[in-house]
Amino acid sequence: MNNKSATQILKHFRVQDKNKALHKLNKIINEGKDKLHLLADFDRTLTTGKDKTGRDVTSWNILTKLLPPKA
Repeated sequence: MNNKSATQILKHFRVQDKNKALHKLNKIINEGKDKLHLLADFDRTLTTGKDKTGRDVTSWNILTKLLPPKA
């Protein structure tokens, strides 16, 4: 997929920084589907937000502990 195609995809989304979004989208495309992981927890069946002690147990908080540092 070329930059023009990535630009066409972005027409369907609201983004704050178009160039930054294009860069990220192209990186995902170039690295391929085998490097892409997607987690969605829209109905909060995986996480509840905070546990009984008040600790943050959102999907994002859990992922930040599991993913490697930003490269």
